[in-house]
Amino acid sequence: MIYKNSKQEGYTLLEIIVGLGVFTILTLSSSMIFQQVVRGQRVAISGHNTQESLRYTMEVMAKEIRNAQISSGACGVSAGKIFAVSGGSTLYFKNQYDECITYAQDGNRLKITRGASSGYITPTNVAVSSLNFIVQNKDASNQASVTINMEVNSTKFGGQDLYKSQIDIQTTISSRHYE
Repeated sequence: MIYKNSKQEGYTLLEIIVGLGVFTILTLSSSMIFQQVVRGQRVAISGHNTQESLRYTMEVMAKEIRNAQISSGACGVSAGKIFAVSGGSTLYFKNQYDECITYAQDGNRLKITRGASSGYITPTNVAVSSLNFIVQNKDASNQASVTINMEVNSTKFGGQDLYKSQIDIQTTISSRHYE
């Protein structure tokens, strides 16, 4: 006896497996794209935070360096000079209020000392991995200037080292006073 195919409609096992495979590939692809977008956003935020911290640090330093005064032999600076550097990573000068100012790398942070008080100028989430001051005190007819070389890294962002960013910066700031 021959059975005629009744009009049963449905999917074969092969069609179901192929459909599930396509669905799985699309789902995995879209989740991978989403993860990449989130990772890129976190890297961008980390870089932005590091830049903002560095911008603030450089503004504070530039303002004080521009207004540095000629020393009378105090503050670790020779008489008649404006700036002095020790070890390449410590800068000494006298500010406009006759306070002795010191900028120095203390561990992985930038520390400022004004007279008897001191504090950190960089936040804890930004690490100063390299700091170098170069002073140009050529002669009495030239302005003294300070070149600052700094390498800054963001520390963990969102609890992960994976989103770190690094910024290398160099700038030269001249004093408004002649030696």
